[in-house]
Amino acid sequence: MRQRAREPNLSLVNQTLGGRGIVLSGDQSTLFVSTMNRYGEVEIYRLPVSPDGSVGAPVIFVPAKSAGIGAGGMCVDQAGNLYHARGVIRIFSPTGVALGMIQVGGANDCAFGEADLRTMFVTTSSSAAVHNLYRVRMNIPGV
Repeated sequence: MRQRAREPNLSLVNQTLGGRGIVLSGDQSTLFVSTMNRYGEVEIYRLPVSPDGSVGAPVIFVPAKSAGIGAGGMCVDQAGNLYHARGVIRIFSPTGVALGMIQVGGANDCAFGEADLRTMFVTTSSSAAVHNLYRVRMNIPGV
């Protein structure tokens, strides 16, 4: 991962995380990275972000057994919940506790949108040739 500096230069943030999904928390104090460990298992890390933009050391936020199969895209809501899209949408609390799932088969990325930010858009793929875009109305607005 590379961090965009104030000047048009790139700076290396971390050499060990090969992220597949990346999202910044609503208050911009935490960076979440979805990645595969050396055993092919998904882990979601959190990295603190300082006011000056520097990024701290990664800490496991969701361990391999809870994150699901395959690293995917992520989005967050205004309550601080994290949504991890891979096969289905897995929902995690701000402390990393699994809250449930949204069944959208083949989910691989998500983003909040529309004027009230209560619509989650989800991309899916069920094969190399079939890709879809879904919309899910949510109770908590996204960021």
